[in-house]
Amino acid sequence: RAPAARTMASGGVGSKEKTVKPLGWIWFTGIVLGIAACLPYVVEFMCSKAYATHRHGVVLVTDATSPVGKATCLALMEDGYAVYGGVRSASDERVVTELDSRKLLPVVLDMQNPGTVEAAVAKVKSELQGRPFTALVNTIDAGGAISPIESQDLSSLKRLFDINTFGTLAVVQAFLPLIREHGSRLVLMSSLCAHLTSPLFGGLCASKAALESLADALRRELAHYRISVSSIEPAVAFPEMPEGGKDTGAKSAAAVELDSKVYAHLFADDKARALVSPSANGGEGRRSGTAVAEAVAQVVIHAVSSTHPKLRYPAGYIGHLPASVAAFISWGLPGRMQDLLLA
Repeated sequence: RAPAARTMASGGVGSKEKTVKPLGWIWFTGIVLGIAACLPYVVEFMCSKAYATHRHGVVLVTDATSPVGKATCLALMEDGYAVYGGVRSASDERVVTELDSRKLLPVVLDMQNPGTVEAAVAKVKSELQGRPFTALVNTIDAGGAISPIESQDLSSLKRLFDINTFGTLAVVQAFLPLIREHGSRLVLMSSLCAHLTSPLFGGLCASKAALESLADALRRELAHYRISVSSIEPAVAFPEMPEGGKDTGAKSAAAVELDSKVYAHLFADDKARALVSPSANGGEGRRSGTAVAEAVAQVVIHAVSSTHPKLRYPAGYIGHLPASVAAFISWGLPGRMQDLLLA
């Protein structure tokens, strides 16, 4: 009986171990995953550089007429910077008058017109008056037609790239000598959609992804001169989904018919509308144009003035989800899982 008792006792202990052991593995796995999730941010912080700051210098905001541009200009002025605000033409009297009334310094800057870009560089350089040129902040941004890739109008797609990618690059190239001379900051208006591509918005997402690659290249090429390059990634960069579903825009009749027959399920999908509608999920307040513009303006202030500017600044909300959380998901979630969520 004694050996039997010992066997039963040992069996009892063994059964306890079997129930406790899986819980131990769960804790261990959770700790390891937590460390793995935090490790990239720890490494990035350890590798980050301290940059010189110019608290009362001159900043050029490339488009002062958009909600984001206006909010950014006002936030920079309140922070003590002298701000040049870009307008497309001097004939836009209403915009120029509005800029003057807010003590902004208007400068004609049309990225599709190389002459105005060169003139803007000369104007800013000649009016520095001993002040440092602190930053070039690109706020020029173009939305795109809501369309599947198969029926995407190529002229509309080229326009997207001309503004979001090539136009931005043209302005950066023109100002780079001045930026190098003063050790300025470079802040580019990208989008969270550069990392989180949704059906029907492939053209817009592609133009922003190209801009992200250019920002990475610029940051590494200018590292020798200790010039900070940051990307602003608003969560809301999509055009409003039309109530009727498809946005025909400049599409041919054949393309419109293709959308109706082949891709009707995408236009009827609530997920697509939820990404672009301010009232869907997140509520009007946090998703409104004013709220997004103010969120962008605040992260621009950090990118311009912080001694440790970030590489990327998510801003705003996707539904109830903060852009920073959505960015973490887009960077860490496997592609197949993203397909399940977005397709």
